[in-house]
Amino acid sequence: MFTIYKKVEFAAAHELRGLGGEHPCSSTHGHTYTVEVWLTSKTLLSEGWVADFGVISRFIRAYDHSYLNAVKPFDTVNPTAENLAYELYELIAGVPGIEALKVRGWESLTSYAEYEE
Repeated sequence: MFTIYKKVEFAAAHELRGLGGEHPCSSTHGHTYTVEVWLTSKTLLSEGWVADFGVISRFIRAYDHSYLNAVKPFDTVNPTAENLAYELYELIAGVPGIEALKVRGWESLTSYAEYEE
């Protein structure tokens, strides 16, 4: 079994809906996110790799310097760390040959959410 790992940072702003005006996350604020991705496959693609690290980076960096609430699906889905991890999982899961995948999204140095099936 082959496993690769990719770590990517990006900066973005967001606000969380439905928390009430007193909660600090209900106001627009930013984070420097760190996203970690583990991909596993029993076989290598014809290029000799599990997946192209650059492709993984592009999926994640698409959010760089954005206002997440204005980017699909976060224009309707609350842009929590949990939903970010899930949405990145869904994007990366389409990479050919991937048999297992885990995405961890760090919102700060001490807080992350993770998604895997």
